[in-house]
Amino acid sequence: MDGRTGTNDGRLIDKAPGTREKDMEKKPKKAVLAAISAAVTTYIRTQEEAFAAAAMAAAATAPAAATAGSFYGAYGRQQMMEMRRLLSLRLARR
Repeated sequence: MDGRTGTNDGRLIDKAPGTREKDMEKKPKKAVLAAISAAVTTYIRTQEEAFAAAAMAAAATAPAAATAGSFYGAYGRQQMMEMRRLLSLRLARR
């Protein structure tokens, strides 16, 4: 600041440097602080609830875990993958 302050009628008056105005010394009232902290708390709680609801919705729509198939089916898939691997190795040698 430049050491000047305004008056009610819009004029600027010079003040001695280092003096304090009572306006600068005012602290926010407890009611204002309580309202601000309540608003912030509500916002955080709302965000947490929205995140939890989204997580629950995602969990509800997630497919169920695959059931264990037969051992014969698993063996057959393993053999198919092995044959594909061997074929790709054979083609890579050429």
